[in-house]
Amino acid sequence: MQVNGLMGGVYKISVWITKFAYLNLLWILFTLFGLIIFGFFPASVSTFAVVRKWLKCKGEFSLFHFFFSYYKKEFIKSNLLGIILLGIAFILYVDMKFILQNHTGFWGVVSSITVLAIILFIFMVLYVFPVYVTYQISVIKIIQNSFLYMFVNPKVTFIMIAALITLFLGGMYFPGATFIFGGSLYSFCIMWYADQAFVHVQQKKIHHRNSLSKDLSNN
Repeated sequence: MQVNGLMGGVYKISVWITKFAYLNLLWILFTLFGLIIFGFFPASVSTFAVVRKWLKCKGEFSLFHFFFSYYKKEFIKSNLLGIILLGIAFILYVDMKFILQNHTGFWGVVSSITVLAIILFIFMVLYVFPVYVTYQISVIKIIQNSFLYMFVNPKVTFIMIAALITLFLGGMYFPGATFIFGGSLYSFCIMWYADQAFVHVQQKKIHHRNSLSKDLSNN
């Protein structure tokens, strides 16, 4: 159905509202389907995969079929990634809890390092799902690349964080909207900014390659 003008704009907005709500529903249901512990990471990876397809593909596709196929295919790998991330988070938590009980002298210095490590870990996790669905690489390389992207384009990282904080504050005033759109909206925000970082790095690589080729040809 082709609708133009104001009604066309309203129709397109309503379609995207429905898509975001439906994707968020799938994320919740498949997280529960995996008993939360084993469902969260494959459901989140699938959500980011759908969002990336929205950003990169202009054509229509079956949202449920794509989500479910990705969920099944990446179930084991995404949970392996989740176990590693949860393991790191648990170690940082235990370290911080121990340091808070011994926060004088040497442990005061260690606490500063631990807090920095926690902040960097949180920033790195923001890139984990976008890197996962963008590159066909191993779990270890996903973590390594996520850590590198956090540093390569710090401007995008801080803008991403500011946008997420804005969404969080908005969600405090509209909790109903957070329940309906929360997971899909946060995923879209993270994926969109992460994709900007990926494009920026790719452009730098192309520019460096062209410059190197030009220098070699001149010599």
